Amino acid sequence: MSERNKIILEAAMSMFARYGVNKTTMADIATEAGVARQTVYNAYQNKDDLLRAVVRAKSLESEAAVLAAWEGSREFEDKLDAFFELGPLSWYDSIQQAPDTAELIEGVHRIACGEMDEAAERWRGYFETEIARHFDGAALDIPALADFIHSTAGNAKIGAASRAELEARLACLKASLLALLAPAAR
Repeated sequence: MSERNKIILEAAMSMFARYGVNKTTMADIATEAGVARQTVYNAYQNKDDLLRAVVRAKSLESEAAVLAAWEGSREFEDKLDAFFELGPLSWYDSIQQAPDTAELIEGVHRIACGEMDEAAERWRGYFETEIARHFDGAALDIPALADFIHSTAGNAKIGAASRAELEARLACLKASLLALLAPAAR
């Protein structure tokens, strides 16, 4: 990705967080990026295309951070901690900075659901690999468990009144998973 496109994506993230998806214009993004509006249009067909690119880039950035943390971790428990901190908790922190979180979330879900589905599929694959690496898969439905981990961690953000509440939900998920998986540990 070119440096110009990175600047445009950063500007778009900033504007979507500040004004929401509906109120942000390509002109707002261009001004924030310090480029001409046509430069933004040359890189992205429209605002929806740009939002999808932002979601894709942030998803890949988050995945890279988690996978790098996993490289230094041996225990499944540590890998859950890294995923929770760099995934759902980080996502929660980012969303909470927006003045109208509901509008931002609705816009992202409406426009970038395909990118979110692709990221979810990658996460399920990562968790399937880790579960198989750490636990005896004969007693587990690994794909279902991988989906459960990712979807439950992601859904834990919904309605969380504070970061502390989200942390408590994730701690409960972690304790439940470790208790469930203890008999299958290698």
